[in-house]
Amino acid sequence: MLDINLIREKPEWVKEQVAKRNDNAPIDEILAGDERRRAILQEVEGLRRQRNEASKQIGQLMGPLKKLEAALARAEKEGEGETAVNDLRTQLATAEANVEAAKDAPRLIGEQIAVLDEELREVEATLRTNLSWVPNMPHESTPIGPDETYNVIHEPQGAPMPTFGFEPKPHWDLGPALGIIDFERGVKLSGSRFYVLRGWGARLQRAVIQYMLNTH
Repeated sequence: MLDINLIREKPEWVKEQVAKRNDNAPIDEILAGDERRRAILQEVEGLRRQRNEASKQIGQLMGPLKKLEAALARAEKEGEGETAVNDLRTQLATAEANVEAAKDAPRLIGEQIAVLDEELREVEATLRTNLSWVPNMPHESTPIGPDETYNVIHEPQGAPMPTFGFEPKPHWDLGPALGIIDFERGVKLSGSRFYVLRGWGARLQRAVIQYMLNTH
């Protein structure tokens, strides 16, 4: 998967490289998703700071509330005047209302964070899917063309194909005919593009693997 930082820093270059591969990866959608993802993270971080401050404010309000409760209890016990007691009751009611309001703030902020977290999960899932469609960037020496006919062979490898007095068969015909490859069973067992080696085919593969292990 291509690094999102490369797409973010060089979007036009990435688009050019993708076009060279005749691909239409959703670069603009990736950039939009990345921007939204970072915006959500920033917003969530700010809300968490607000929630922490709101939680601290509850503690700050509880101190005066406890003092008012103690003062009211003392005033009622000592038989202070009705005016003084009523004044303390009014102050206490206001303090209690302030505490309850302060307690609501972290809860409401938490609900906002939960909504953003859900959106973030969706944005990140879409972003991962879009990124999975971006091919690797081609090397600067890679020929540019619509199909494999534009490939350039610099150094042919191996001996030239010998001339036969018959038409050679491909391995997908020879294998089943010799009883060493079973394509149908491989597909049934593991799915498309799988095969099963049988008999001498399995022995040959094991021998080649063992030879490579012994040699290297």
